[in-house]
Amino acid sequence: MGKTKEALQEFEKAVKLQPDNFDAMANLGVAYAKLGLHNESLATLKSSIEIKKYHKTYDKLGLVYTELGMYKEAIESFNEAIKINPRYAKAYNDLGTIYGKTGNFELALENFNKAIRIDKDYADAHYNLGILLEFLGEKEKAKVEFEIAVRLEPENEVYTKKAGLY
Repeated sequence: MGKTKEALQEFEKAVKLQPDNFDAMANLGVAYAKLGLHNESLATLKSSIEIKKYHKTYDKLGLVYTELGMYKEAIESFNEAIKINPRYAKAYNDLGTIYGKTGNFELALENFNKAIRIDKDYADAHYNLGILLEFLGEKEKAKVEFEIAVRLEPENEVYTKKAGLY
């Protein structure tokens, strides 16, 4: 956390010197989010989007909205990220997560599968798809997804623990 606070201070200085510096502004928003300062993060990420519309910034904005339970806004942000870069698998994965949290399992499945079609080696998407399939009672399909996630990231303890349950 100490390094994040140091980075935050440096980004704040950079933004004061150059208020139209997209990189400094976006990174400041990310640093605020890492420190749990969600309102500051939202304001700063929105300001960076006014400077430059960038898919990863919209995705980060969606994650902050998710943390705040603002799912409608999160979905809008993830969709903006996808509109800017339709090949950005992470936004589909994040969108799938929101749809799963809100009970829209069909759209969750669709988005996790889109993320995997874009990047077949995206371990998080395989894992999240596995969680959803498990919840839906499709244990064998879930097991396959967990095994793929472990194969892609064998050092990930969350994946290996989940796969070990089967």
